[in-house]
Amino acid sequence: MINTDDLKELLAHAEPGPWKLDDWAVYIHIGDTDQKIGMVRGYGRLRNKLGDDGAYTQQEYNGKLLALAPELAARVIELEKERDEARRYAEEWRTAYRNKLEELGIEYADKHKHLMPWEQMKDGGNDE
Repeated sequence: MINTDDLKELLAHAEPGPWKLDDWAVYIHIGDTDQKIGMVRGYGRLRNKLGDDGAYTQQEYNGKLLALAPELAARVIELEKERDEARRYAEEWRTAYRNKLEELGIEYADKHKHLMPWEQMKDGGNDE
């Protein structure tokens, strides 16, 4: 499985996007330029399996997905950053909650689990 650091390195060293599939669903170009960055292969194999129309359609979708690689990688990085920030916020809230309970002289116990979703996630949401 690829991690965020690997994605960042790939994006840093790859040809920057956007990439675009040509009208023939054969070449992937850098944006709207004539510079080719990749080629979608497999039409012959697909034609034997799906016929001409099916092969063209599948090759087109394969190419579009390949052309989205830089955008998809950037989006994964963005979402993982948002997730990590949410986790940090949840941990800060959890600490503040436990500190407040302590200030009030209330001992943290499993009965408070329903107030903290991250605690529920640890045991699959069972609240006994």
